[in-house]
Amino acid sequence: DYEDATAAKLREGGFRWFRMDNVFTPVLQEENDKLIYDWTDFDRRIEFIAGKMGADPILAVPYMPITLYAVANHDRQSAPRDYGRWEDLCYRAAKRCLDRGYRVPFWEIWNEVNTGWLKPGPQDTGSKRFREIYRKARGRDDMDDEAVKRFEAYCKLYQASTRGIRRADPKACIGGPALASGPFEHEERGHCFHGKGFAKGLMFFCAEENLPLDFV
Repeated sequence: DYEDATAAKLREGGFRWFRMDNVFTPVLQEENDKLIYDWTDFDRRIEFIAGKMGADPILAVPYMPITLYAVANHDRQSAPRDYGRWEDLCYRAAKRCLDRGYRVPFWEIWNEVNTGWLKPGPQDTGSKRFREIYRKARGRDDMDDEAVKRFEAYCKLYQASTRGIRRADPKACIGGPALASGPFEHEERGHCFHGKGFAKGLMFFCAEENLPLDFV
């Protein structure tokens, strides 16, 4: 619902921020081995939030356009097969917003990654470096191998996203990991998975790589 009447109600309500995810899915397509960008839906979302509502957008940048899939996945949760292309997509999105006069001050990288909503690709192997970061974050040695692979994919995704967005807008605030149900492990809360590993792990990774982590 992007109607003027809805925007007017939200504006009257005094809402200052509006978080929206799944903003990239229809943007990038491929035809005859050529990437094609369609910003129609993306522009409509930004215009509704920043223009009609007058609020600051908080853009969460799941999920993956099909053409960038590393693995087949019907829920658009695949990691990118090429992190450089993902970085370029983030750069183009942030720059487009600026060029059209709608700056996005907050970018949140992915959504509920700890629950499994990111599927690592063949290049996300759970390498020694990421196992060590994840072990340090959890404070224990017993680890879920698939969670480590997903953590590696997420760190790479976060780094690529940050590089792209900050290249277009050096003042943008970037954060994550957009946990489901808080920074808990399964044994602490029965419905939670891997939250501590992803939350503290992202902090350690950003510190090592000198990446921004403006909000958690």
